[in-house]
Amino acid sequence: MRKSTVFRGWTHPLWTSLVVGAPVWAASLGATQVLAADPARKPNFIVILMDDLGYRDVGVYGSKEIPTPNIDRLAHEGMRFSNSYSTCPVCSPARAALLTGRYQGRYGLEWVLSPHRTTGYCQWGLDVREKTLGDLLRQEGYATAAIGKWHVGDREQFFPTNRGFDSFYGYLQAGHFFLNPDQAEKEHPSHPWFKWALSNGGLEGAKYYYDYYNAPIYRNKEAGGFQGYLTEALDNEAIQFIEKNKARPFFLYLSEAGMHTPVQAPEKYMNRFPKIADDRMRRSYAATLSAIDDGIGDIMAKLKALGLEKDTVIFFTSDNGGPSFWEPRPEILDTIKAGTPLGAGLPAGKESDLSAICELFQWRIGANGSDNHPLSFGKGILYEGGVRVPLIIKWPGVVPAGKVSEAVVSHLDIVPTCMAAAGGKLPADREYDGADLRPFFAGKTGDWTDRPLFWRVWKDRAVRQGKWKLVWSGAATPRLYDLSRDLEEKNNVAAANPAVVQQLQTAWTEWDKKNVAPLYQYEDLGRAWKMHRAD
Repeated sequence: MRKSTVFRGWTHPLWTSLVVGAPVWAASLGATQVLAADPARKPNFIVILMDDLGYRDVGVYGSKEIPTPNIDRLAHEGMRFSNSYSTCPVCSPARAALLTGRYQGRYGLEWVLSPHRTTGYCQWGLDVREKTLGDLLRQEGYATAAIGKWHVGDREQFFPTNRGFDSFYGYLQAGHFFLNPDQAEKEHPSHPWFKWALSNGGLEGAKYYYDYYNAPIYRNKEAGGFQGYLTEALDNEAIQFIEKNKARPFFLYLSEAGMHTPVQAPEKYMNRFPKIADDRMRRSYAATLSAIDDGIGDIMAKLKALGLEKDTVIFFTSDNGGPSFWEPRPEILDTIKAGTPLGAGLPAGKESDLSAICELFQWRIGANGSDNHPLSFGKGILYEGGVRVPLIIKWPGVVPAGKVSEAVVSHLDIVPTCMAAAGGKLPADREYDGADLRPFFAGKTGDWTDRPLFWRVWKDRAVRQGKWKLVWSGAATPRLYDLSRDLEEKNNVAAANPAVVQQLQTAWTEWDKKNVAPLYQYEDLGRAWKMHRAD
């Protein structure tokens, strides 16, 4: 990363307007017409969203253990970003922001949506006043489909088919069995995560999660089940959708969620990794990712066979960082003491036993065997391991093939980029937090390394601008990191840079003024499970 300072970034009028006024930065970039719309055919869009993918678990991002030839091919034929970010380190808010192009704090979706134990439903979801990319592209004549994990609302008004998608095949909650459990598994769970759930939550807690992961698979609004391996079923649905809509522009939102607990794969995929021990699900994780990579290859082959390869834009990313088993770090205590959702209920009086604290935290967030190195921490945490995610964009004729970019980009950019490429306009009655990426691809807007990004998860807060990253929780003293020298965020340089700390905190405060209060508050209720209050 090139050398930069926070002060030069703030004084530029575009950065200033982003923080304290209307999003002139996003609007001005979006107004630059780089790629003229083809009157013969609008581009197709496929967003492949992984779930809890480790940052280093894809070949082009450094994996030596799990071959991912088809994902790697996307990068070789497109652009890979090394500074791409999710807006939240957990599922529901991150997905909401990607689908709307707006920070989730604008409409109060602050944390994971989970069904209540008694009612079986969650009271909340993605605000019905928000427009999804499905809504916007359907208005432009696109066929739209959501396949896989939804997780931004499970009630009628939140269903995908009521949120801009012509069709839906998948499930509504955070996770699902990818192999239908047999009777033995029902009576004596063998999956490591369920064993942990049983030992920490008792039979009641284990049954809640067993039912949770065995929820219906929906086709549109009809509840049912599935046969075989769910990853393969999702990929087959994607291919059928492409085939059905080959003569018109389409938008496919493919949420490949097999990396989320319980991580499962058939023997034919497990057998590809005989040398990996599975004591912490690493072998199952590798097999699952390998299966997903196969499916992505099948989708790419279908596009080529139909002559749609050059007309289709593919985004590959993850909702947040992997819930990996990271080394114990004292910074985790800031989150716990702040009383944030994942900190609530963790063992009190054991602040000195970092190993025990971190181990419990990792299992509780849904550890899946992922690898985020060299990034710090993982899912649920606002350090780089929780929010920096892979992003690959393949866009023939627009994105330079094989390039690696250090530009600071966000899931927020997907909506404005797709809408501009489709020849549409974003609604004028709300502010959008992302920007059209096409001017950047054409080299007309600088290198984007000074772009500011912000995070809020209840009392956890963070901001990145240029090389600087500031993180703080509750009343804890803010920690400042120089990412150009310290990607692992181990050296707190706040004391040596008080002016930078002040600048970043001020910018965050101004940004937060446009957010609303969270829709709901977390309630621990004395159990070690994520849950929301009843209706």
